[in-house]
Amino acid sequence: MQVYLVGGAVRDQLLGNKPRENDYVVVGSTPDEMKKQGYKQVGKDFPVFLHPKTHEEYALARTERKSGKGYHGFSTNFSPTITLEEDLMRRDLTINAIAQDESGHIIDPYHGQDDLKNQVLKHVSDAFVEDPLRVLRVARFQAMLPEFNIDQSTMAMMQHICNHPDEMTSLSHERIWIEILKASQFKAFDLFWSVLDQSGCLSALNIKLDCTKLSAILNASKLEGYWRLSACLWQQPQCIPSFLDLNPPGELKQCLLIILNKHETILNPHQLSASEILQVLRSIDPFRRPERAEQIMSTVKASSTEVYNFWTKMIQAVLTVDTTQIAKNTEPKMIAQQIETARINAIKHLL
Repeated sequence: MQVYLVGGAVRDQLLGNKPRENDYVVVGSTPDEMKKQGYKQVGKDFPVFLHPKTHEEYALARTERKSGKGYHGFSTNFSPTITLEEDLMRRDLTINAIAQDESGHIIDPYHGQDDLKNQVLKHVSDAFVEDPLRVLRVARFQAMLPEFNIDQSTMAMMQHICNHPDEMTSLSHERIWIEILKASQFKAFDLFWSVLDQSGCLSALNIKLDCTKLSAILNASKLEGYWRLSACLWQQPQCIPSFLDLNPPGELKQCLLIILNKHETILNPHQLSASEILQVLRSIDPFRRPERAEQIMSTVKASSTEVYNFWTKMIQAVLTVDTTQIAKNTEPKMIAQQIETARINAIKHLL
């Protein structure tokens, strides 16, 4: 049994960065042997185990063969006779196919160190084309390493994958959003979308987005995570339905629905009455979901500081209404009406 540190941890070390997490490959072992040593298997069909003390992931060396469509369309072999080189060959990019043994020696059969030096994102083997998820992963690595360039042959493979939309649409919405969230953590989030556009992935997934405008929008916004996407879509509300079709995570979905339905109203607040302003504020909901309201307002700020200031003042005004005191001094059936009247009056005071 031989254990190797692999993938992102080795890549990050070679780039001079602190690894985010450690992943290991085990060569020459079996599930029964791993369990006997105290490792806990994760999942039924996948040979990944948690270390009994560190809880880091240890995967048995494996090979994969395409047996169906999409990300899950593979049959896996994890025999103890599989070599480290065979395991590394199934990986996506050469920079992620580098291993390190327990003595610190680097094993690099696919010249990932050269590609790190030359700042190139390049596929390991022709098997790259079998997994549609790799299009999204390469786009994410481009956002993480903006100074790198995607090898022309790798981009050609990505375009080939996207020319078969049934492969891309076989990806689960959850998996797509995981990649979007990971990419959103990087400053060059706009490059993620540009690569998806260039590869044809946006078209294959029926996502509509003008990528030429994203850099300026994202640079002007201090939002993080999914909310950076909401800042982009604030400028392109006509594109929101295509993202809603991908069933985004709950809070983001609510935010996108608000942008879609209230975009013009929020941008033209001076035409609204006090009761209409309160109606908009109810949809933003600073009363029960202050974090969501703050994110939406930050999204607005990326478009117009003046509009942002208007709505921020309105939010502050309605939040000064002492609903607890009103509830104490009002008949139960009249409480909701009295609170609404107080909030409308607070808004009128600012108009």
